[in-house]
Amino acid sequence: MTATASARRQALADFARSRKSEGSSGRLIGRVAVGIVILGLIGLVILWISGFFMTPREVLAVRAAVDSQIAELERVARGEVPYGEGSGSFGPLMDTVREVPEQYRNQARREMGRLFEARETAEVNSFFAIPPAQRAAELDRRIKAEEARRARWEAERQQREASRAASGDRPRSGPGGGGPPSGAQATAG
Repeated sequence: MTATASARRQALADFARSRKSEGSSGRLIGRVAVGIVILGLIGLVILWISGFFMTPREVLAVRAAVDSQIAELERVARGEVPYGEGSGSFGPLMDTVREVPEQYRNQARREMGRLFEARETAEVNSFFAIPPAQRAAELDRRIKAEEARRARWEAERQQREASRAASGDRPRSGPGGGGPPSGAQATAG
């Protein structure tokens, strides 16, 4: 019986030693994980302080202009102001977007998307706020105004292209630029 009790004590001591060594490695893994999380949080704070997560001021300027025009369009949508040709004029804002550095253009385009959506909503809501008897005349007026606006845009585009040609600038490639795509320029030479 003493051999058995002695063997049991020995087995329990061995078991306790093995549990103790396993526990210290588990604690080490936990400490390493906590250290990695703390370093990650410190890295995020450094990135935040350096401005990595901030919206660039160019995009903020576009956003402010878009927000002011959306507020005007919401008034049109509620019927407080009549829908007109000047409602949601994009010309000056598009010039601002063109001046945004290339790396921020997608953000500026998303802001413009908000404006396009608000203009469509205002146009539809203001149309249906008109008494049904006047809607046909209003639709005709809006179509004529849109045709005049498109003719003006086309004249402005042709004038820009003519001034570029006169100054020797190459036309921009891509939509509305009229020049070959940038890849075609490289392969044409």
